[in-house]
Amino acid sequence: MKTTTVTIDAAEAVELAEICELLEAWLAADATVADRWDRHIGQSGQAAELQADLARFARVLYGEPTR
Repeated sequence: MKTTTVTIDAAEAVELAEICELLEAWLAADATVADRWDRHIGQSGQAAELQADLARFARVLYGEPTR
């Protein structure tokens, strides 16, 4: 798979990172939301995976190392 570089304005990257953090925190704080997400996807544990992905996306958007 070919990787394409996309450039966005720094202020827009921060806004997107903040949205990722908000959604990640919401999933972490509300078990009902996480349970509903898992049922919607049809597999247990998908909310936790989404939380990890959102946290990683936020770090990328902030320009932090991902690992």
